[in-house]
Amino acid sequence: YVRDKERREVDFLITEQRKPWLLAETKLADAEISPALRHYKRQFAVPHAVQIVRTGVAAHRSDGIFVAPASDFLALL
Repeated sequence: YVRDKERREVDFLITEQRKPWLLAETKLADAEISPALRHYKRQFAVPHAVQIVRTGVAAHRSDGIFVAPASDFLALL
């Protein structure tokens, strides 16, 4: 995971050739995008970001961040 002194954290950072490629945050049912996910997407200029939610949300994109139920996201892999 990624975490800073202000206690902002994101659950997963996947790199490609040692450069940030995808940020992933997991939530139980929160469709509102994590402020930390937004922050790190901007700070690291990560091309892909996703918030994976266990239940209660329809897949959508907001501010360049994909929000999806876990079942939908995992089906894409």
